[in-house]
Amino acid sequence: MDLRKHNWALGLITVLAVVAILSGGQLLWQKYAVAKPLDKVFSEINGVEGTTWENSGNSEPVKVYVTLKNVDNLQKTYEGLVNGSQSILGKKTFKIIIKDSRTQELEEFYHSIHYHVYEAAYTGNFAVMAEKINEKASVVGVSVHTYVDASNIYVQASKNAADMYVVLPRTK
Repeated sequence: MDLRKHNWALGLITVLAVVAILSGGQLLWQKYAVAKPLDKVFSEINGVEGTTWENSGNSEPVKVYVTLKNVDNLQKTYEGLVNGSQSILGKKTFKIIIKDSRTQELEEFYHSIHYHVYEAAYTGNFAVMAEKINEKASVVGVSVHTYVDASNIYVQASKNAADMYVVLPRTK
C-alpha cells in the first residue's frame, strides 16, 4: 500500500514539472522569438511610438497593438507594419490595431466623411472621395491625407497635436 501512494505522488510531481517546463518554454519563445523581433522591426518604421501584442494561443489571430504619432504616410507605415508582422509571425494570422491620439473633434470630422469613404469603397470613385474629404477638411481646419491601394483605404487626419489614423479594408 505504501508503494502505491509513492507512485501517485511521483506521477503528480512529474506532470506538474512537465507543465511548468512547457509553460516556461512557451513564455520564453513568445518573448525572444516574437516580442523582441517585433519590437525591433517596428522601431525602424516611421511614426511607430510603441507596440504590444496579444496571443490567445488558440486559432484566433495575434493582435498587434501599434501606437502611431506624427506619421508622414499612413499607407507606407501600415505596409511596413504588415510586412514586419508577416516576417516575424510567418503564416500565423494577425490583426493590426492602431492606437492614436484622436480627439472628439477628429472623431466628429471622421463621422462627417465616412459616408464618402464607404461609398468610394463600393463604387471605386476615389477621386470624388478625396475631393469631398478635402473640402470638408478645409472648412473645419483639419489636415487630411487619403491613400488607396488594392487592399485598403487609408485616412490620416490631424489638427493641433492630435492625430487620427483609420485603415479600412476594401471589399472585393
